[in-house]
Amino acid sequence: MERDFDFTRTVGIEGEKRQETTGGRSEYVELEYAESHTETEPTGFGHPSPAQLQEGFTTVATLIGRKWHLVILDQLLTTGPLGFSALLRRIDGISSKVLSESLTDLEENGFISRTVVSDRPFRVEYAMTNRGYSLRPVLDAVRVGFDDGVDR
Repeated sequence: MERDFDFTRTVGIEGEKRQETTGGRSEYVELEYAESHTETEPTGFGHPSPAQLQEGFTTVATLIGRKWHLVILDQLLTTGPLGFSALLRRIDGISSKVLSESLTDLEENGFISRTVVSDRPFRVEYAMTNRGYSLRPVLDAVRVGFDDGVDR
């Protein structure tokens, strides 16, 4: 015997039974899953403590205060991992000394990682870390602001 059901989903506590009226017929239907009625925030977006906020603001202010840090992070974000020479070519006006110091600082703060690709010739590659990717909204906002011709 074929059954005709009109409902699309059932809601309640798993294993619970509830009477449903479908297609003119009344039946007990076992509920398939539980649905939570409380809203939760995505992981990592909780309410930080005042100390965590202060640390976050200080970190971002330090990054923004350094002339080349955001430029380097933006290059790595948009192009993916790059070697030292490639970064030096892509960033107009930066010296190799300043690039080296900036990369060291960004690595020490956990925003980028440094991987030795080969020993001969010696080559390293820099890439964004998860912490570096967490700055994507900041970098995107800066990029969009200048693309839209924000008044300076």
